[in-house]
Amino acid sequence: MTRTVPGSILAPAVPINLSGKEQGNFKMDLENSSLWKQFSGIGTEMVITKTGRRMFPQLKVKLSGLNPSLRYILLLEVVPADASKYRFQGGCWHAVGSAEPRLPDRMFIHPDSPATGAHWQGRTISFHQVKLTNNTLDTHGHIILHSLHRYQPRVHVIEARDARMWGGIRQSFVFPETQFFAVTAYQNSKITELKINSNPFARGFRENGMNMMSGSNLLIDHSPPGVQFPNLLSVWSFCFHLLHCQFATSHTHTHTHIFRTACPLRGHGEPEPTRQHRA
Repeated sequence: MTRTVPGSILAPAVPINLSGKEQGNFKMDLENSSLWKQFSGIGTEMVITKTGRRMFPQLKVKLSGLNPSLRYILLLEVVPADASKYRFQGGCWHAVGSAEPRLPDRMFIHPDSPATGAHWQGRTISFHQVKLTNNTLDTHGHIILHSLHRYQPRVHVIEARDARMWGGIRQSFVFPETQFFAVTAYQNSKITELKINSNPFARGFRENGMNMMSGSNLLIDHSPPGVQFPNLLSVWSFCFHLLHCQFATSHTHTHTHIFRTACPLRGHGEPEPTRQHRA
């Protein structure tokens, strides 16, 4: 049974310039901050491809300060860090002009959403399912980025007490060390080397003498796919529908079952079936 999404569902206004671990009553920590800082010290690069590429390092966070009995939705978006285009030259990145026009914003909703505060606070929250692409005609819901531009991931925590108005609490978190340059091929050999040394799935490359030409094939991921959306309307429509799916479904069903079978928007962000992913 499908439901009509009310026109009153609007994206919450979220300020762009946010930083730090603590917003209001919520606290978020970047669990693998030390790894991100290693990359940031060199100039983190993320490869983008036509079919979509996963991020490495992965974005892993921990939340606290949530109401254990209330439900929350977690969203990830990737926004331009500045208004410049870059070039890697002489061993470092240089701004060489104005950024290309901003692409349509896309958001990734964590597949556990909506879940109680107790659920979110009791585990590491990973966004490793997110894929980045340079295909402006992408129909899989991957996040579309310009190559040779710098980007900043942002995590939004939204209280899902009211499906149409999103309650009164929503917070956003930014970790400056997670900024990265989008590239179609790694520019800095130090980044390639660090990715090979840091990725637990890259043992074969280390044993073979760190084949730099194959250094981008770093990650085999057997985790379930997430959900990505092309715009804010899709995000809010999906969340509204998902909330009502949960209310209407017996508690004997698992959350995964509800998520995969009861929501027709699931297919909108279905990644390709391959299990060979690259960092």
